[in-house]
Amino acid sequence: MDKQQSILQRIRSGETYEAIGRDLGISRQRVQQIARKHGIRPLKAEDRPLSGGDYPVVHSLRTEPRLSYDEVAERHRMDASQVRRIAEKAGVDWIRKPVYHRGIQPWDYDVFPDTSCWNWRHGKDKFGHGKLNGGESGAEYAHRFAYKQYHGGIPAGEAVIHTCGNLACVNPRHLQSAPRGEAIVMARERIAVNRRKG
Repeated sequence: MDKQQSILQRIRSGETYEAIGRDLGISRQRVQQIARKHGIRPLKAEDRPLSGGDYPVVHSLRTEPRLSYDEVAERHRMDASQVRRIAEKAGVDWIRKPVYHRGIQPWDYDVFPDTSCWNWRHGKDKFGHGKLNGGESGAEYAHRFAYKQYHGGIPAGEAVIHTCGNLACVNPRHLQSAPRGEAIVMARERIAVNRRKG
């Protein structure tokens, strides 16, 4: 393969003009002239394949979903915007999207082995119910969102109660719907039982 074909192939694979020129000892402008002559454009940043240096970032994004883009960027000594672009390119950007867009995931709760409760890790109201912010309705209880995610819609005129009595729990097996009046009575009974146990 001659030098020109090698340059064209490298441009197609996503390498920048600067990197190719530096490697071959020619100017960026010369690489650009060769590309124009053959009607080849460099890939946009978001379309370039992952490079070897991106894989440790992707590993951090996948294995530690509780870390923010800023925390991952600090760990790998880069900008958060670079980390976000790598996440989008690798298809792992959904992990850090708001819960409303991605659904409840294992990193949103802590599992209590003795009760099997999934204790909500994020914001809570003054009573201890998990809260979500930023959805279409502005705010929603995490247990209601979890019920809808796993069981479908909440029947009209019904409320979602915690059969475990733990108001921060989002385990779908601990959630059931019941008519509002009945739900209030059942919830009070379960809370009273749990207080006696605790």
